[in-house]
Amino acid sequence: MFSAMADRSNDWEAVILGSNLLDAATEERLGKQTGPSDQSVLAKSPQFLPAEAVLKQAESTGFMCVNASATGCEVIGEFRQQGNNVAVINRYRAGSATTEAIVTSKATLSGGFLCADSTASTVAIEDPRLSADARADLVEQISERVRQNGRVCTGFQGKANGRMTMLAFSPSGRRLRDGSSAQLVAARPKLAQAQ
Repeated sequence: MFSAMADRSNDWEAVILGSNLLDAATEERLGKQTGPSDQSVLAKSPQFLPAEAVLKQAESTGFMCVNASATGCEVIGEFRQQGNNVAVINRYRAGSATTEAIVTSKATLSGGFLCADSTASTVAIEDPRLSADARADLVEQISERVRQNGRVCTGFQGKANGRMTMLAFSPSGRRLRDGSSAQLVAARPKLAQAQ
């Protein structure tokens, strides 16, 4: 699925909304498969990195760079922990060099995984060139796309003080998409231009 929007206030520059969605019918079919779930296989793997270890390391570094390239990070993540609850703040480019989407989700720690219900996520848009109406439209479109992800648990493998891989799992424990590379960094990195 691909979607984008353009607005007169930014000279009709397209803001790409794209998506990596797994529809409900596919999720239900995958949930009925027999055998151990992908999530439980990761949890038993020697490469499994409990989310608690990632959060502890993130306290001293501050930021997570996801899918780094020569031009910057695809996503910049931050974690704000309050007991067993964690606010996860993800920033990414929404199509142009000046449009930044900020998605904030409330997550909980569960069995070494960081689990969030995306239906409760909030979205904000930062772009000085977009009108208030255009920002509101973009917030609505991105919020709708984010909400479709439902409950997702994120698992990690690798080392908290080095490179790691993030994997997303459905409520039934099935892997949702390819893993993302991630690294905790001390200074806020630059966001890469959206593809």
